[in-house]
Amino acid sequence: MTTEAELMPMGKLRWRCRRGMRELDVTLLKFLELRYEGLSQAQKETFEAVLQLQDPDLYAMLTGKLVAESSEVQQMIGMLLEVSSEQVSVG
Repeated sequence: MTTEAELMPMGKLRWRCRRGMRELDVTLLKFLELRYEGLSQAQKETFEAVLQLQDPDLYAMLTGKLVAESSEVQQMIGMLLEVSSEQVSVG
């Protein structure tokens, strides 16, 4: 298990949320801004693992064309989709 100090700093997380696909950028940055701070340590680690996924795989998971092998990652995908569907602007 990773300690709080070993998690990526927010600036680096923001950078990692910037992807090659606008849809991913919007979804990941919105989640980071609205939900990341309220996550448990394990959920933060899972979010960081999601950021390691290749764009096509992550996009396929978010569109329901691919199911994650890990139940934790699949739960995180659900959380990302939940936030993505909220009508809140992130600046």
